[in-house]
Amino acid sequence: MNSVRIVANGQIDFGMQPVQIPGPNEVLIKVHSAALNPSDILFMKGKYKVKLPYPYTPGWEGSGTVVAVGPGLATSWLLGKRVAFMKKFELLTYQRGGTFAEYCVTDFKSCIPLADDISFE
Repeated sequence: MNSVRIVANGQIDFGMQPVQIPGPNEVLIKVHSAALNPSDILFMKGKYKVKLPYPYTPGWEGSGTVVAVGPGLATSWLLGKRVAFMKKFELLTYQRGGTFAEYCVTDFKSCIPLADDISFE
């Protein structure tokens, strides 16, 4: 998949990354839109209170379609649904990648189904 990668403070690389596989209680989302907020810019410049080891894919919120679900009944109802979602910040799960990519894995509890009359934007 294509993704944005931060390789050093303020240094961006665009490239291919493997698509992540959702684990228990997680979903894989085909990202349609991702928000860019002041906190994202500070984060990418290395000026946010949270620091991640390089390289990483930034992005906290987005919207898209759930294309795969991890094991368990709790996630299966989201398959094929249009959702707004966020990345719950946990160092280990965030290192799997943020929303500035074609696909993103997140906890199913961080997803909000969207009605058909609400755009991804």
